[in-house]
Amino acid sequence: KNLLPCWSFFSAHKRLKPVLLVESPALVGSSSWTRGLLELMGCEIATSLPPACAIVGTLRAFPPTGWPSNEMRWVSTPSDLPSLAGRFERSSLGSLPAMPQPSGARSIRVGLLLRTGGRRFAFEQEIVARIREALPRARLNATTFDNLSFIEQAAWLHSHDLILSAHGAQNMNFIFARKCASILEVFPPRYYLPGFYLTAAQAAGAVTFVAFSNAEEARTNPPASGLSKKDERQAYKSRRRSRHAALEISPESMARALQLMLKAHCDCVRRGRLAAPLQCGKDISMSATQ
Repeated sequence: KNLLPCWSFFSAHKRLKPVLLVESPALVGSSSWTRGLLELMGCEIATSLPPACAIVGTLRAFPPTGWPSNEMRWVSTPSDLPSLAGRFERSSLGSLPAMPQPSGARSIRVGLLLRTGGRRFAFEQEIVARIREALPRARLNATTFDNLSFIEQAAWLHSHDLILSAHGAQNMNFIFARKCASILEVFPPRYYLPGFYLTAAQAAGAVTFVAFSNAEEARTNPPASGLSKKDERQAYKSRRRSRHAALEISPESMARALQLMLKAHCDCVRRGRLAAPLQCGKDISMSATQ
């Protein structure tokens, strides 16, 4: 995820060959997702500056935290992320599966992205059952990304209209969200970072939502401004103890969130004159407690 800003730099100099300079190839080679991203960018890895290098750029040492008023900017130009997603759709990377294309007569696709470590949904099975009850005609896919390749993760994310996920690194795949997808990110107590992964989803053209247990804390803590870099890092460390806890969002809260997400998705596809799922008829119907 720290390398994504390189795409803006490479995109600004399309006629030049992109090269990533690192101290050791092992720094980027240990992650299959990172390798997939660099391959998608068409980027070469080097440990020394090529002699014919025309332009050099550097990554920020301290990127934004994602707190309110300190939102992460993954790319320099808003069109950069859609262009990266388009490159993925057109690419011939390995065994790239066909990207699912929307059609006018299909059920809405709901993706529930699960975790096997920290920040698991405490009521996982009940949430799955409640989603099926609330949207009986939807195509629900609940999965983890633990054993999926870069290509499979990107294709999964791109193929869903409504996506629900806990906060975590798997959400870096929001960069491949379909335009007008509705995405909900659920945060653990004392760990509210709405300006991190969701800004990538917004840049991709998605509609975003957050779920957090403490509305007052979301407004006031951490402070929106005035912290030094040192204080920001200390505050971040103090919240790490909370970030691994199970997420106790209730199935009914998820159903209510889905109702808002479905309406936002349908409104967006109508405005953009995109192909709409069956559930985006004149009357948007869901079985959810008001």
